[in-house]
Amino acid sequence: MNNETYKNLLKNYKLPRISEIPDLELYMDQVLIYVKKYFSVFPYESESSFITPSMINNYVKSGLMPAPIGKKYTRRHIAYILSIFFLKQIFSLEEVKIFMAIEIKNSNEKSAYEHFCDNLEQELNNCVFKDNPIKKAVESETNSTLHHAALSIANKLYAQSLIKLQLKSKINKQ
Repeated sequence: MNNETYKNLLKNYKLPRISEIPDLELYMDQVLIYVKKYFSVFPYESESSFITPSMINNYVKSGLMPAPIGKKYTRRHIAYILSIFFLKQIFSLEEVKIFMAIEIKNSNEKSAYEHFCDNLEQELNNCVFKDNPIKKAVESETNSTLHHAALSIANKLYAQSLIKLQLKSKINKQ
């Protein structure tokens, strides 16, 4: 796949909103099939790297997401799995847990998830297509890769600082 083809995939990338996730109770293997299609746009060494039953079980055990009901997963679970997948790309699982708890407390699960989807899609689009001075200054793919790597690091560090500040603020209020 060439760079332009990949840019078009990202331009059209959409996560499912709660109402678009099947309103069915799914078993683990069905959940894996469903969520993998949203991860397949992103490069991984193998498809098994996206998400595994062990990963999902660990999310439940660590309190990142609610337990399935009778081994069946609902829309709510799928939203958690999709969110956790992306957040764990930059945060530790403990940071993901704190971040999600703060976001849900500030609104509710559905709003937090849908706001996350909106922001992720917008930023993916901005990364690739936004016509800004920094993007114009980046002339080669190597410089673009370096720019986005540096931007990712800066954003990660800043986001981690915000999580710590929000957590500290929450503790001070108690």
